[in-house]
Amino acid sequence: MVPLWQIQCLIGNYDTPVPCILNGCSGIVSISEQCCKQIRLAYTPIKGQCMESANDLVSQLLGHIPNLRIGISGLNFYVQAFILPNLPFHLLLSCPFHVLASCITQDYTSRKQKIQITCSNSHQTINLWTQLH
Repeated sequence: MVPLWQIQCLIGNYDTPVPCILNGCSGIVSISEQCCKQIRLAYTPIKGQCMESANDLVSQLLGHIPNLRIGISGLNFYVQAFILPNLPFHLLLSCPFHVLASCITQDYTSRKQKIQITCSNSHQTINLWTQLH
């Protein structure tokens, strides 16, 4: 089984770091309904649209945040995020985020991973150790 890796991020205006899953293969940035409620994120409701996941489960999309701020070690990124019910994580930083942040990961035989993140606006680069989810 491939491990899931996470980093700590600030979401929206919430000032407490939240663990966020890194997965460059998923097509959308998704955030759990529970996380939205917990940190009081406003979103635009979506009705009648579903999403099919890699394991063939179909979930109803609840809403959309067109410009969600993700803060990582002083760098800010703005992503489109979709709200889904019953997710086993707070926020999934997927392919759109990985492209936006020019993410480069390094995996080590010691079962550790490092990620390099670059802000395309400021050209600042940070390197972070990820944690297993």
